[in-house]
Amino acid sequence: MAEMQSNSEKGAQGEADVRDAIEKASKFARKTVRVFNHIILDFYSVYGKRTAEIDHIIVLDDKIIIGETKAANYIRTDYREIPWILLNNDTTDNPVVQNHYHKQVFCACFNIPREQVITIEFLLNYSQCSLRSDYPNDYILGKDNLLNGLSLLFSEGKEKLNFDELCKKLEKIEADSVGRDTEHRKNLEEIRKIEEKTRTRDGHYRFKRTDIVKCPLCDGFLEFRYKSWVKKELGNKKNTRNIALGCSNYSKTKCKEFITPKKDGGQGFDNVKEIHIEERMGWTMEEQYVGTILDEYMNLKEENEKLKISLQVEQSNRKNKDNQILDLKKENSYLQSNVTKANKRAQEAENEYKSFQKLLGKIYIKK
Repeated sequence: MAEMQSNSEKGAQGEADVRDAIEKASKFARKTVRVFNHIILDFYSVYGKRTAEIDHIIVLDDKIIIGETKAANYIRTDYREIPWILLNNDTTDNPVVQNHYHKQVFCACFNIPREQVITIEFLLNYSQCSLRSDYPNDYILGKDNLLNGLSLLFSEGKEKLNFDELCKKLEKIEADSVGRDTEHRKNLEEIRKIEEKTRTRDGHYRFKRTDIVKCPLCDGFLEFRYKSWVKKELGNKKNTRNIALGCSNYSKTKCKEFITPKKDGGQGFDNVKEIHIEERMGWTMEEQYVGTILDEYMNLKEENEKLKISLQVEQSNRKNKDNQILDLKKENSYLQSNVTKANKRAQEAENEYKSFQKLLGKIYIKK
């Protein structure tokens, strides 16, 4: 009996399968492809100094692809829901949202236009996925359309871009990322704890992972940290660790700006004004959709599905009409049979009547 794989083993196998598919797709498309795996990027946000780990960065001569590999099974895969729920009822990051924030961090770190970067979520425990999410230039691939989807994206030849300098930087970052797994996991666990503590009343997370908040008293930034204080309202003199926003300049300038959740039970930090990464980076326009061969393929596939449904409806209607005609023919045949029987009975009755007439006539003559 084969041993059950752990989640980490499943993840490692899934990433190996994706790397294998990338290699096959590049050969099929006859394209030179550079692949960088497990890239850890540092960034700063309201959650403090944090890290983003990107499973795969695929660099071609005309585009960059950021890939997130998942080999887990989920209870439901709603691309808009945060978080997702695993089969064992544990919660985990929505990979679509997670990869979108990876893209934001990547584009901010390297000052690359978002339209030059494609994101793909590889959900390898699903045979077919819907291929599209709500984010621009984002695709979801399952194990059955993994190779085909990558081959189509690799085959496209648009304007060539010079990513040599980027590749040199990624080579160094890839080497520096080795051994940082524990640090990244700790960062991720801390972010998730803070997110759960700062959910709004409607269940959403108060801040995005790439948001920053400026300190109203100095030129620093507010970041989440734990604060110990006495819960007087409970009469509890024991220090309780809780969540609050404190100034990043405290160690330098002793800025004591500290914002705690509202005392009325709200955890939304309603009066705090966050700054999204789009504003900081000057991304004043929404990210534009960049059509690819994969989009054309999906559009044709959707049209074919519509035609198939239309044909099925037409065939069903025709079958219904044929059945109706057959029913009418049966009814007509039945009516004709009844008419023939009625005519036969009428003829028999007429013959019987004539016989009685003759018989009655003879009796009358005798009298």
